[in-house]
Formats: sequence, C-alpha cells, structure tokens
Amino acid sequence: MLLPLVEAVRTCVLSRRWRVAWMRLPRLAFDDDAAPRVSRFGNLVDGVLRGYADDVDMPDVLISVRRRSSAGDAVRLATSAARLAAGRVTARFHLYLSYAAVNLYNDVEDENAAATTLQLPCFPRATEFALTFMGVDLWMPNAGTFAKLTKMFIRGVRFTDDGEGISTAVSRCCPCLEVLLLHRVRGVKVLALLAQSLLYLRVSLVMQLQRLQVVAGSLREMQVHRCFSLTTAPTSMLLNVPVLEELHWEDHYPHDDAGVSLCGLPSYLQKLVIVDLSRFTKILQHFHRADTLRLEIPIALADHAELKVELPYHSELELIVDTNQHKIGPTIVNLLKKSSCVRKLSLQIYHGEIDYTPCMSDCNCRRPSNWRRQNISLVSLKWVVINGFGGTSDEESLLCSIMKNAKGLSKVSIASSTGVNPSEKLLRKLRGLSTASCTFDY
Repeated sequence: MLLPLVEAVRTCVLSRRWRVAWMRLPRLAFDDDAAPRVSRFGNLVDGVLRGYADDVDMPDVLISVRRRSSAGDAVRLATSAARLAAGRVTARFHLYLSYAAVNLYNDVEDENAAATTLQLPCFPRATEFALTFMGVDLWMPNAGTFAKLTKMFIRGVRFTDDGEGISTAVSRCCPCLEVLLLHRVRGVKVLALLAQSLLYLRVSLVMQLQRLQVVAGSLREMQVHRCFSLTTAPTSMLLNVPVLEELHWEDHYPHDDAGVSLCGLPSYLQKLVIVDLSRFTKILQHFHRADTLRLEIPIALADHAELKVELPYHSELELIVDTNQHKIGPTIVNLLKKSSCVRKLSLQIYHGEIDYTPCMSDCNCRRPSNWRRQNISLVSLKWVVINGFGGTSDEESLLCSIMKNAKGLSKVSIASSTGVNPSEKLLRKLRGLSTASCTFDY
C-alpha cells in the first residue's frame, strides 16, 4: 500500500476507521522530501509514532530529513523517534539527518542553544540500526541489550567518553552483531571490540583514534580507512582475527612496533587491498599470500617505494595508477618483477592532475631508463586487462614489454579512454609478440 504521508494523515482525520489501517502497516517511512508543505516535520513523525497501535509491532521505521527547514530541533526529533520505536521495531530502524539539514559542528555554541546530546535507548528486537547525525553527542545505552541486532551503521556523531560506550555496546550488548560500520565519527580514542559474531567491520575517518583493538573469531572482511593518519598522538593496534579473508587498508601503520600485536592474523588472505603504496606498505609484511592483491600506486615516488616493498605471493594483481602526466612503465615493471607467479594482471589507468608535480627529464618515473629491455619472469601470466588505456608511447611500451615476457598469455583485454583506440600499428606489433592462441578484446 503506497500512500503519501500527508494524505494518510488527512484521511485519518476525516475518517477514523482508516487510522486502524495505517497503524498496522509493516513499514513506516518518513521523508521530508515527500512532505514539502509540512512545516513541523518532527511533530508529524512524533504524532504518527505515538498514534501507532499498542498491540502492533513496527517492522521498519525509516526517517529521512534532507532539508534544513524540516529539521527544527533535530535532537528532540531523534530522541523522541528512538524512544517511541525502540521497544517495538522488529526489523530496521534508520534515522538519517543529512549534512545539509543538520550539522551541529557548525552551530554557534551559546547558552540558549538546543541540547546536542542524544541518549540512545536499546532496540532489543531490531535487526538493523542506522544513524546519521552530524555533530550530535551520542550516548550509548546504559542498560539493556540489542539482542537481535545484526547490522549497525553510525555516521557523523561524536562520542564524549573516548570510545568506551561504543566499545562496550558492541562487545557486551550485541551478541548477534555481524556488520559494523563507523564513519566520520569523533571522540573515539580507543576502539576495543570483542565480538565473536562479527563478520564485517569498516572503520572510516574515526577521528582521534589512538588504539584499535579487534578480537573477532568470525570476522571475514575488515576495512580501515584514514583513522590513524588523522592523529599526531602515538598509536597502537591489536588484531586477533584468525579467519579473516579480505583486508582493505588505507591508513598509517602504528609507528611503534612495540605497540602492535598481530599474532592473530592469518598468513593467507583471499584479497588484500593497499591504498597509496608509498605510505601504507608495512601491513604487507604480515601476509605471505593473497589470492588477489590490489595496490593503488602514486607515480614518481621520491624514494622508489615499489623497489623496497615485499609483496606476498599472489595469483591476481590489480594495479590502480594515476599518471599525473608521469611515465608509468618503470613503476609497473618494478612491481611485476615481484609478481612472477601472477596469472591475471588488471591495470586501471587514470590521467588526472591531482597534486601534480612536473615531470622533469631526470624524474624518478623515467628510471631505470632501460626498463623496456629488461627481462621479467611472467611465465604464469594468462590474462591482461587494461582499463583507461590512453595510447601514449609509455603505455604502448609497457604493454609490449608485458607481451614480450609473458609467452603463455591467452587473453588481452584493452578498454581505452574516451576517444582513444589502439592504433593498427600497435595491434599488429602485439599480435606479433603473442602466440596464435592469444585473443584480443578492445
């Protein structure tokens, strides 16, 4: 049954018999974009939730505020909605206040300002909880459990207890939690998670984080994005995730090795993703093998980091590079020298100019100058995929070098940049370097 919110309320005023119908709907979705003429959106949400039948559960309660004019007292709206729905939601509770509608970080502090603290109640029967609220001081429940919660997403909030509340809630009050996402949150200095049911964890832009401690015997995928790199304080880490299959790492590694305990890491991963090879490479040393290794590489590194790094054994290599008008051949060749067992190579080339450093004649991106003539052991390589091929002489030389050293290639796929196609001359040369059984897609 699809009925606009305002029309539903109007119908119930005109005919009380209709009120019973919407009070028993399995899903309540409040969206201020769907009610542009409602001046007090918070009061509307509050009134509907208060009028819901006492003997009826609320499977889904979804509240979305996108316009600043609708937000009003946003903390009051969030507090009331959470309190009224907490004990009755049996599936999803989502409360989304967009950054454009509410951002308490930008509000001027004065003694007459509205409260900025949201005391979160427990949702004992909900299976999914999501909160986006920029700048609110979030207090986790003092008592009770999220007994059936499997997914928790928290974005934009601020914790005032250094992370003790969220750590305790996840570790002690969420016995069934499988998915946890924390994004752009502040005030968490220590995140200590003991969660045996957890399968997926993403911590992204957790400001002021100084210690990350994860003990999760069932965790399969973990993503760490720009947390330690946002603080100047000493950092440390403990990871005990023995069945981890996929790790995405885009963050600094703690400077003091004495503060790092990774004895619970598996030596083998299905997929390992390292973003910015020049800064975040130390995590690589803890893994001996990854079926798929994905590296995002800045070109023209000042210290040739690609020469120093040791890569785990991998059968599939995914390289993402942004040329910034530099040569990519030497860097890629240096990495391929460490990938003698690779069976599939995927290369994504971007031609941006972010943080562009002019390419001089003696630039690191041109060394060694004899890279085109170097022999590389690529006897296992069967498939090469290149996306964003720009048709430059550097890219053509790189492709020819790969073809020359990979005699067992069976397939080459080339997706060019807009308006750029491989020349007939290049295609003839590539076919001359390949075996008769090798196929080309372009």
